[in-house]
Amino acid sequence: AMLEKYGAPDMLDGDSVRWNDNGSWKKTIVRRVPREGEDVLEQTISYDVPRDKRAALSKLDIMLKVNALDKELSATSESEETNFLALNLADEVVHDKRTPEDAREYYLTTVRLSHAGKASPYMSGLLFRP
Repeated sequence: AMLEKYGAPDMLDGDSVRWNDNGSWKKTIVRRVPREGEDVLEQTISYDVPRDKRAALSKLDIMLKVNALDKELSATSESEETNFLALNLADEVVHDKRTPEDAREYYLTTVRLSHAGKASPYMSGLLFRP
């Protein structure tokens, strides 16, 4: 799906494929998970997470990774839509619009509803400017 959407990748490396500056993303990496035989999608934006918010983001437990040195925030899941959801909720936690617990519950509910065919603006793009 990423090949169709973003074209030829910028880098091929063993079990991963990488695009730089594609769409909303600073980078997109598709990796094969050897034990499971599935692909995971890691997508990164430029985002400076304040030091005092990093613990709150870790409480979300939704595969977010903060790179403080490069000022990046990444989400890893099975789809771009789920990555948009995770990053939108992370931004709301950083800006005190949601607690980590509320954001986690919203994430789980929204993913469940999306599997039932329901749409959410949280899953169709970034709702903030990185």
